[in-house]
Amino acid sequence: MIKEAICTGETVLAAREAACEELGIETHEGDFEVLQRPEKKRFGLFGGCLAKVRVFITSTDHKFEWGTVGVSENIVEASWEALIDSFDYYYNNIILNN
Repeated sequence: MIKEAICTGETVLAAREAACEELGIETHEGDFEVLQRPEKKRFGLFGGCLAKVRVFITSTDHKFEWGTVGVSENIVEASWEALIDSFDYYYNNIILNN
């Protein structure tokens, strides 16, 4: 089963640490993707945004290993999408072909 978390932070490192903490893993245990780099505000007032990263871990049945990804603004929706895709992949590509 894949587990993933999408978090934001002032820096990419801070966002990655927050996502790993949410998953209950060390930063070296998960893979990550930068979804959005941080931007500073213009004139200290306008615009700007936090860094956003997605951290994920892969699934295994002790013979095969696979991973799926779900991305959404809503972490629950993204996780649900990844979970459904993981079960679908497992059933169609591993159970039916073995």
